Amino acid sequence: MRNLLGTITCVLAVAACGGGVAVEDLPVELEDAQCAYLVRCNLIADSSTCHDVYDIGDNSYQTLLNGVDDGTIAYDEEAAEECRDYFADQDCQFEGFTGGDNPCEDVFTGTVPVGGACEIDLQCANDGDCVAADPMCDPDTTCCPGICEASSEMISQMGGACNDDIHVCADNLWCQADSNAPGTCQPLVIGEGSTCQDLFSCAAPLYCNIDFFDPDAVGTCERPSPSGAACNPDDLVPCADDRDYCDPAGMTCIRARLPGEVCGDGIGCVGYASCLNGMCVAEGVIGSPCGDNTAECTGPLECINGTCQAEPDGLVCLQ
Repeated sequence: MRNLLGTITCVLAVAACGGGVAVEDLPVELEDAQCAYLVRCNLIADSSTCHDVYDIGDNSYQTLLNGVDDGTIAYDEEAAEECRDYFADQDCQFEGFTGGDNPCEDVFTGTVPVGGACEIDLQCANDGDCVAADPMCDPDTTCCPGICEASSEMISQMGGACNDDIHVCADNLWCQADSNAPGTCQPLVIGEGSTCQDLFSCAAPLYCNIDFFDPDAVGTCERPSPSGAACNPDDLVPCADDRDYCDPAGMTCIRARLPGEVCGDGIGCVGYASCLNGMCVAEGVIGSPCGDNTAECTGPLECINGTCQAEPDGLVCLQ
């Protein structure tokens, strides 16, 4: 989560403490809570490794702080507290692909109206877009001055348009479309065992068990199996617990294998390990070799020039 600027309005995992969350405290609290969840659900090896590879308080976050300081970005401590409470209690269970309102979307909001000066989208009011004055300006290398424009995204209600570059279905709707025609927004399917046509067409915690590589496929809305229950390893999401896999021998959901244990032929490794040559191998940390015939890099790390490295910090803007 080093590129927090791009993800802050999608996921803010904040540690539990009362009375709101001060903006300057958010990076530490967010990192603590994020790591607690990842370790709890066997998605990363341990807290020390997690804190090494996740850096919330990076240059992109400093840009947000600068925006809060100059008034172009509003920060809501109570909204951050609600967001924190939601993620502090997050378990390892599958929640479906069609969740409702994101409790963290109102933590940071833009205050700059259409036509006002900006450098990043989060400064623009009403989810507007900051359009660079110089179309050749590269935001990866330069803080690009721009003007706030109205959001190019439009929310469609039931029966409204979708499957284009502008329209997005409202919550609790899915886009019924094919490659040859515009789509329309339809209600989510709520009945377990009901027919579904799209990966995102079933109401959470159900999911559409479908071959999404086949445009003509039809699936059914299913609920993943709990730990210890019968499962089908061919299902798209056979087990509800992130820590489980569907054992092909016993056809039940059991805990995934740890590094150093046998894997393959349907036997899965924990989230922080890769299956190499029939053995679970811990994913690489900063400085670990990566590439062919090696484990993947853990968390947000990337394989750069043969070693696992953190993403670049990005720029500090709005100074």
